[in-house]
Amino acid sequence: MRDDLVTIAKFHNASEAHLFHDRLEAEGVWCHVFDPHPAAGTLFSEAAGGVLVQVQPPDADRAREIVADFEATAEFVYPEGEGPEGA
Repeated sequence: MRDDLVTIAKFHNASEAHLFHDRLEAEGVWCHVFDPHPAAGTLFSEAAGGVLVQVQPPDADRAREIVADFEATAEFVYPEGEGPEGA
């Protein structure tokens, strides 16, 4: 994990994180998906703190707005009580 990046969200698995990665990059925000143990699977990734979506500090506020907008548009629906967790 790079210390110069800001974590804006964490996810249960890499697939969820990459959906947001793609949306952020489509909006012009460079981001990085950090999965501490990519070969270990969902349960181990969750136990290790989840899969993180990180951006450069100057982009953090804009990235959070994009994530909130993405969630609000219901483009990706989570079961009740699940979904991205604020970092």
